[in-house]
Amino acid sequence: MPADVGTIRRHNLALVLGCLHRRGGLARTELAEATGLVHASITTLVGDLVARGLVRERKDHPTSGPPPGRGRPRTIIEIVPQRCVVLAVQIGLESVTATLSDLDGTSHWSTETRHGARYGDPEPVAAAVAAALARAQQFAREASGVLAHCVVAMAGPVDSASGVVVAAIDFGWDHVPLLALVSERAGVECAMTLVNDGSTAALAEYRALCTERGRSGSGAAAPGDREAPPRATMPRVMVYAKADTGVGGGIVIDGQIFGGENGLAGEVGHVSVDHAGRACHCGSLGCLATYVGPDALAADAGLGALAEAEGVSAAMARLLCQARAGESRTVAVLEAAAEMLGSGLLSVSDVVNAGHLVLGGYFADLSDWLLPGVTRVFNRRPVALHLPPVPVTLGRLGRRAVLDGALILGFERVLADPTLVPLR
Repeated sequence: MPADVGTIRRHNLALVLGCLHRRGGLARTELAEATGLVHASITTLVGDLVARGLVRERKDHPTSGPPPGRGRPRTIIEIVPQRCVVLAVQIGLESVTATLSDLDGTSHWSTETRHGARYGDPEPVAAAVAAALARAQQFAREASGVLAHCVVAMAGPVDSASGVVVAAIDFGWDHVPLLALVSERAGVECAMTLVNDGSTAALAEYRALCTERGRSGSGAAAPGDREAPPRATMPRVMVYAKADTGVGGGIVIDGQIFGGENGLAGEVGHVSVDHAGRACHCGSLGCLATYVGPDALAADAGLGALAEAEGVSAAMARLLCQARAGESRTVAVLEAAAEMLGSGLLSVSDVVNAGHLVLGGYFADLSDWLLPGVTRVFNRRPVALHLPPVPVTLGRLGRRAVLDGALILGFERVLADPTLVPLR
């Protein structure tokens, strides 16, 4: 069935806005060449984007050619970054972290709030997210902008369509309608999306990896990065694994998050590494998380009481200090964990035929002790296949990965449909 006029117009608006976002300011003739649209269409589409406040016209006076005052200035069309902002929220066991960014990737504020939620109670978490959402809406209003989207990243399987956290074992949540709880408390109108934090971080790390390769070491990609890396530099399949709120991860295939049938792909923490092993809260035995998760590492290193009293962050900070000091029990725990982590991730890598593995969160913090063991496991592949070992590297974004990924998803929605931003 042919697309209707409205659909075609939204597609063409997205084409123009996306081109400006990737390449920066362009003249109308350059836009026409880059998008394949005729000049008359470009003029109409630019007029629409100007009316929405998403782009503006700027006179570009030539720096060479006729004497000043005699050359005809070009009209450059450029994005107005602050017209559109996106709020990214990451929910952790102990706190809610949020950041507000515009189309240029500029962060206008970031905040971390301890929510104090007890096991099984989502209310304090929803209240903390709602407070961040209200603050973001106020900022947008004062800046004459639009809060276009709020992306909430949560550990565990989520149903993005309904905004429901299907199961968050570490939180004690079962089918919690998180976005509905946030909406009730926020009192603001804003489109929201609930996503898995591991998959979101995986997307951000994938973009960072590809940008680094394409730019020959120029650094990690920000959500507002204008340059797309060359396709030839990208691994087709990347597996990402992290430890923070438990053990999670994600799979990126051809630049897109692969969620599987029910959005559970990439839940590496529940890959079984010992079918008769430790009991997991998910009901299975021998899950990877029961050996390499923050709680497990803390308990095995004799820091379980500290984790219980002061939180996992405090316990992991102590564990890192002990490892650096060469404390024998801690080092032995990490060496054993490296074997388990390598075995579990190798299974995931083999199934999807990964071209790259990235470690983040506490796995990256403890890389001096974990990375050699994981790499050793990956290098034990049979040589009969004549395939090189899968590269295993550390994440480039650190603790920013989840929020950067959430911002990418939020802005992709706006760039795909600029009509979400109302006319002024």
